[in-house]
Amino acid sequence: MSKKKLLLLILTLIVVIGGAYVAYTYFFMTNDSTEETKVTVAGRDFTSCDDQFVSMYTDSVYGSKTRSEYAAGLSEYAEAARKISRYESDINCVYISYEGRVYSNDAPGARQELEAIKTLTEEGESVNSSITSFVSIETMEQTVANLEHNESLEASGEEVDGRG
Repeated sequence: MSKKKLLLLILTLIVVIGGAYVAYTYFFMTNDSTEETKVTVAGRDFTSCDDQFVSMYTDSVYGSKTRSEYAAGLSEYAEAARKISRYESDINCVYISYEGRVYSNDAPGARQELEAIKTLTEEGESVNSSITSFVSIETMEQTVANLEHNESLEASGEEVDGRG
């Protein structure tokens, strides 16, 4: 083989390998944020906190007969809501997550969800009417403030709600 043909072959291989690398990087390594994350709850797949998700949530949580059923349902749906793609832009997902965080005494998480709810309501969003536990922003503020106060008391070793 002559030097020109060998050089041409090497250059061709470099271009092909380079193109393959670019294609691989583009198609397989990029994080496509438009892809919907499916969450399975009670045997059904969801990509948003739509009317059906909210209906199943309210049936599970508000229809529970025991405190443990309530806790399990709330935890399951709150975790599922947080796993949905861009859940922070869906007021139903954010509120369900907020309820779960309040129930589990997660003051920082509840504060984060409350701030998202404020932003979404200012943008004209409203929670699905079948979520009957939704209260005013002011009441939610007070709830989060109480959680934060209790958390600071626990951190200082003081007694909280009869617990020491």
